[in-house]
Amino acid sequence: SQDIITLSQDLSVANLIWLNNQEAILDLQGNTLTVTSNLNVQSSNLTIRNGTLEFSSDVQKTVSLDFHTENLSMVFNNAGATEIISNIKVDNLTLNGRVDMLDRDVEVANIIIGEEGTPALFNNNIAVSESVQFATISPNFRSNLWQINAGLVSGVDINIADKMIFLGSNVLNNSIQLSAIEVIGSLVASNANIESDTLILRQGATLQITNGNSISVNS
Repeated sequence: SQDIITLSQDLSVANLIWLNNQEAILDLQGNTLTVTSNLNVQSSNLTIRNGTLEFSSDVQKTVSLDFHTENLSMVFNNAGATEIISNIKVDNLTLNGRVDMLDRDVEVANIIIGEEGTPALFNNNIAVSESVQFATISPNFRSNLWQINAGLVSGVDINIADKMIFLGSNVLNNSIQLSAIEVIGSLVASNANIESDTLILRQGATLQITNGNSISVNS
């Protein structure tokens, strides 16, 4: 049988540790579950849904997020360094704290790099289906592969050593410096300058620069 646990209000707990392989659902029912110390979920049979899961530890932690999600937002407001050692699949992901992630797969509809965020993301595959918002000018990103499908990239101007692939119809609203850009669908750069070491336009792809902005390819 499948256990269903529901929240009737916002709840803050020190630890969320789930290692049981029995099928279960944690239904937040529109509420926020805040974890302040240890977040270690290693069960592919657990689904967390319908709300917000927030992590806000003040000390260095390792976090595992090996569970299914449905209609879930995940927010990292941690002050302590946090290493994520699992893949992430969630509707909305906000990185407001110090988050380290290496060699992981991230699949989201929306991702926000918050103003207070100091994430260090290296060599991850990040798939975005709706929007990317940069609110900090100095994210420590390197060698990540972004796949943005019919999305909006906006926020402050940034310089990251990543590659972005644009599929579907996309809009870029902030100036950006990247190691590589590949356009498979279409990209409209509105109020945005683009600088990249490499630019690839696949057959049938379109790149439109508007409002007197520019594109610079360094190699």
